[in-house]
Amino acid sequence: MAYPANKILINAVSGIGENLLLVPALRVLRDHYPQARITMAVRSPAAALLLKNGDLVDEIIACDYKIQDSLMKKISLIARLRKKRFDISITAFPSNRLDKAIFSWLSWARVRIFHDHGGIITGLLRFMNNVYVPVDFKAHDIEQNLNLLTPLGIDICKSDRDPYLRISEEAEKDAAAFLKKRGINGPDIFALHPGSSADLGMKNRRWPLARFKALAESIIEKYAGTVLVFLGPDEADLVFDTNHTRIFFVRERIDVAAALIKKCRLFIGNDSSLMHIAAISGIPTIGIFGPANPSRTGPRGPKAQVITGRSGCSPCYSFGDLGKPIVCKAGLECLNSISVEDILALAQKIQ
Repeated sequence: MAYPANKILINAVSGIGENLLLVPALRVLRDHYPQARITMAVRSPAAALLLKNGDLVDEIIACDYKIQDSLMKKISLIARLRKKRFDISITAFPSNRLDKAIFSWLSWARVRIFHDHGGIITGLLRFMNNVYVPVDFKAHDIEQNLNLLTPLGIDICKSDRDPYLRISEEAEKDAAAFLKKRGINGPDIFALHPGSSADLGMKNRRWPLARFKALAESIIEKYAGTVLVFLGPDEADLVFDTNHTRIFFVRERIDVAAALIKKCRLFIGNDSSLMHIAAISGIPTIGIFGPANPSRTGPRGPKAQVITGRSGCSPCYSFGDLGKPIVCKAGLECLNSISVEDILALAQKIQ
């Protein structure tokens, strides 16, 4: 069934990486509703900064719970959204959380599209949305989001499923200035990211920091290049001591980080937004996966690869665990079993 719409709300109050995996669906939605005003609600100002330069949405609103930290602020945000009188609300995957269901319901959109995760919680909250799409438990998050468009009469079979990212000229200039100030030039720049989100036990996605240090030093010895170690705003504790003068720690805005990553020969990092940025940028990318399931959130790009450990219990965090903390009782064997040599061998193959 097709629904006419002049105003569409995308409820994507999730991690930045999950926002990037929504881009193919946004592209299809824009093609189907070229005249509609599309508003996207994201969780963090960083996500808004990264996505604002595209032509897929008209407005991005940061719904950061750290900013809307009181009941009155949350009510004010909802009131602001309701004034827009949306015709359609689409809640991006993953959506099996009470706050997302309430957010969709309170938008008061005429058509509210939501995933049906099954179970008691979905049943109890079913009245909050009026169009449901079954979760495909074998699908990648990109396909999950595309599936949300089928009730709108959109044929997703021939859709382009690769995300893309448009980086602003300002970010490109700031990245160039960063490199020039440090005397970094040439093609042999390598990117590492030892961090990840700290929410819901996501630190358990991180390969050991000592191995990232050993990897950085091995890359310099093997390739005589420069290593950029990217750190998020809350990752100062991931700075490691080193005697190598060609290792630089990067703590820049996320759009500047994206511009820097695009200039690199290779990216190696944990399952995070920067991994997705690298894969989307088309550079050789190695995503290190432990508890999480790469078939659901693995990097998508022409030169993206995943490395997993030799553990019989991995992946242990998948659809049934969405919204819950990552807890490991096996000492993160899935990550600890991945050696520096394993990474270097894969890096040699994909460059």
